[in-house]
Amino acid sequence: MEKQCPWKLFFGKWNTMTLIAIAVGAIVFGLLMVLGNVPLFSGISLSMAMFVPVVIGAFFGAVPAFFALFMGSIAMDMLIVMGMNFDYAVGFGVLGLFVGALPMYGARVDKGVFTLGHAVVYVLFCVVGQIVAFGLLTPFLTSTFYYYRFWGYNVFESFIENIDQISVLVVLGAPLLYVIAKINKRDQFSEHIINDSGI
Repeated sequence: MEKQCPWKLFFGKWNTMTLIAIAVGAIVFGLLMVLGNVPLFSGISLSMAMFVPVVIGAFFGAVPAFFALFMGSIAMDMLIVMGMNFDYAVGFGVLGLFVGALPMYGARVDKGVFTLGHAVVYVLFCVVGQIVAFGLLTPFLTSTFYYYRFWGYNVFESFIENIDQISVLVVLGAPLLYVIAKINKRDQFSEHIINDSGI
């Protein structure tokens, strides 16, 4: 497989398809944050919106995943409160960076590459991303820009409120990436056979 600069993999390939994917991802993320919650038990539900950074990150990279979630969070706020929560928009965007960093550590899902080792690193990135985005960054921005309670309380509250996202990213996201990689690997193998046979 051709080796690429890590920063190019981080920023992703920018073209018309990437812009369309970000726009569609943002719309889907916003809608699923409002309508795509699957209740488990009292006060706990799983947000299907977390599939968006997994898919966008797998095919387009970390920065496109950031913009899809950042813009999607703004769209969600417009649908619900007719305003914008800048703190949470940035938090979701940063989480998208961590989730979408797959190519940075060799998980080229679009090329059919996603091993057990990649899955372990992916899980670690998701957990760290959740801690940075909603355990540190979002509470800091909330306290700084909105003067809402004190920072220490916001850290606990924000992290607990969004911990269900980890469940979707880890329990459902990793198997989804494995399936997507397997499909892409099979398709590339079939294409290789066709090209070699001159069909």
